[in-house]
Amino acid sequence: PLRKASAMRNEAVLKYLLEISGGSLREIMARITCAAVRAILSGDESLTLKGLQEAEFAPARSERDR
Repeated sequence: PLRKASAMRNEAVLKYLLEISGGSLREIMARITCAAVRAILSGDESLTLKGLQEAEFAPARSERDR
């Protein structure tokens, strides 16, 4: 768990996650996971809109194979 409170209930964060994921739970979780790892490694220990926007993740295998 992250040590600081995250802004996941913020309307801007929720809208961003829906926009980039198309509503796919897999895409949302991948983005959140990547952002969480980055937050831990950077010492921020919190999820933010900026952190989610900067998080990059590999697409699901089925998407890479297209």
